[in-house]
Amino acid sequence: MSDGEEDKTEELTEIERRILALEESWWTIAQTKDRAIEQELGMTPMRYYILLSRMLEEERVWRARPQLVDRLRRLRDKRTNERTVS
Repeated sequence: MSDGEEDKTEELTEIERRILALEESWWTIAQTKDRAIEQELGMTPMRYYILLSRMLEEERVWRARPQLVDRLRRLRDKRTNERTVS
């Protein structure tokens, strides 16, 4: 991460930084994502996804990690479209 990116991530809360870090690396942990959420963050998956969904709409979160947020938005939108088509 460049110095500019580090400065922008300082705008995020600790839990927001931890959520984004988990989104980047949860598959490297030898457990399911739900278990990683519970063990790494100490919250239920439902609470996690509520927070993540809100974060994806925050401009300051996008400024801190634009590529990650764009990828997560695309995945969310794809799932939403698949549900509405079904």
